[in-house]
Amino acid sequence: MKKLLLLCLSLFLFGCGSVKEKEQPANIRYKDIYKLIIDNDKFLDTSMYYDFSVDIVALKDGTYRYYVFIDNPQVAMYDIEVLMIDQDIHTLDMETMSPSIGIYENKEYNMIPYQVNIEDNFVKGLVLSGITTKKDITLKGVIQWKNSNRSITYKEYITTKKHMIKEPEVEETTTPENNSEEKETEKKTNE
Repeated sequence: MKKLLLLCLSLFLFGCGSVKEKEQPANIRYKDIYKLIIDNDKFLDTSMYYDFSVDIVALKDGTYRYYVFIDNPQVAMYDIEVLMIDQDIHTLDMETMSPSIGIYENKEYNMIPYQVNIEDNFVKGLVLSGITTKKDITLKGVIQWKNSNRSITYKEYITTKKHMIKEPEVEETTTPENNSEEKETEKKTNE
């Protein structure tokens, strides 16, 4: 009996020591797609299957938020996956994730020309968003989708070619001096 107990205890201890934490399938998928983007050297700046655009907005804290818009599908696109990365970042950093759609969500995204049905995951377009400290950023990424019977997978490597920066709106502050000048002007106008 003691030998059996000792055997069970040793199996338990050795078993616990050798168990490695399994990486989540979504993390593996993210890393695989990230590596595909890094290793690729041919990128498009437009697509014949959808519209693609980028906008960058300056934030008040000195950082910049970029938006990636994918919409106006020209073909039926099912199970869409998108990952966009900063062109200047060549190493994968799981602490600072790049914007993605369809990789981590337990939801599929589909786009079909002129059809929208949110309840059934048919969207008009997709928007990804990220934050950077750089005023000028070049994004590159992959947009992947399947045909209607999910038998063929299409993949396009996309990059930004140009972008626009919108400066944050500055609120005018009223100083006591400006305020008194405005009141005097109002008085003269009313007289």
